[in-house]
Amino acid sequence: MLTEHTGTNGNVTLTDTPGNDTLDGGKGDDVLIFTTTGAAGSTDAYDGSKGYDTIRIVMTAAQHQNALFQQELAAYQTFLAQHAHGGSDDGPSFTFTSLGLTLSNFETVEVAIDDAVNTGPVAADDAGAIRRSGAMTAAASPGPSPTATRRRTTLPSGPWGMRCSRTSAAMARSTC
Repeated sequence: MLTEHTGTNGNVTLTDTPGNDTLDGGKGDDVLIFTTTGAAGSTDAYDGSKGYDTIRIVMTAAQHQNALFQQELAAYQTFLAQHAHGGSDDGPSFTFTSLGLTLSNFETVEVAIDDAVNTGPVAADDAGAIRRSGAMTAAASPGPSPTATRRRTTLPSGPWGMRCSRTSAAMARSTC
């Protein structure tokens, strides 16, 4: 199924849907968001159009560490340094074959690593004792409540504001 989304004149944020998508930011400073969840086997085309536009790629740490993606990301940084300018809507395109994603007319790329860690509930052993008098005492440990830990870090580097984000308590360093 092909889904098409087009922004209006002004600053918009467009997010993809599972399946084949065509997103066009229109005029203005836009953020177009590509998530790898549900994108396997699909072909997507994103156009920032005129203005200072950002493509945000949201993926898991494992996807980010893929060698082909890392090569393509480095090539895209070079591509942006050569072709990024907000005054045009007819610039050349770049394809991430590892993602099935073709991009044109963007000035900035952000990569967000989104690995939520659910630690789940942990219960400690409860203790009790029965006294000779027949009275019983018990101490129950409430234990910690279930939590999901999520941390997002954005690190600036590279030309044209290339940014890498990590959304995980387990990730401390960026390799973008």
